[in-house]
Amino acid sequence: MLAGRVVLVRGSDTTGLVGATVVAHRVGRMLAGPIDSARSGSGGRFSFRVARPDTGQVYVVSSRYLGVGYFSEPFTTRDPAGSDRIVLAVFDTSSAGPPLDVAIRHLVITRPDTTGRREVLDVIQVRNRDQVARVSAGPAAPAWSVRLPAGVVDPVVGEGEVPPEAVRFGGGQAQVDAIFPPGTRQVVFSYGYPSDRRTLGIE
Repeated sequence: MLAGRVVLVRGSDTTGLVGATVVAHRVGRMLAGPIDSARSGSGGRFSFRVARPDTGQVYVVSSRYLGVGYFSEPFTTRDPAGSDRIVLAVFDTSSAGPPLDVAIRHLVITRPDTTGRREVLDVIQVRNRDQVARVSAGPAAPAWSVRLPAGVVDPVVGEGEVPPEAVRFGGGQAQVDAIFPPGTRQVVFSYGYPSDRRTLGIE
């Protein structure tokens, strides 16, 4: 049995969300995908019965609220949290509020290749301190943006928590139109650093 609650978080208040569609997903090497769906009832409660539970599988539940998808923490059928304590939190959305900031930023720089060019992996943990999910207000107002080091070339989106189609590069910046729920979300870029550059500056 997979059971828990969908809750709407507003500031310090947490309210069970009635009528939300909750989807249970199996995640494994051989099989992956949704296995069942249900509507949350009183107090936001939901439950699923797994016909043939596999202790080697990982499960998550998901729901959408105001167009934003949310996922629970992963769990197994052996995990006590998978029996009756799964909490799936959802939030209101806004295109305004306190600026998103950088919690952690790591740069991994390779040795130069035969042309002297180095490759850089830029891993950023973007933090939303607000209690609402941040969304873009349009092309001129992305949800978050960051200035890339001067002189980098061929920037691409890496394997983080935002899809490549949500990122635009231009004017020395990366502009991200992804949704940033409260908490942190990882954004990853990679780019080249030419041989004629000696200093990598981060603003």
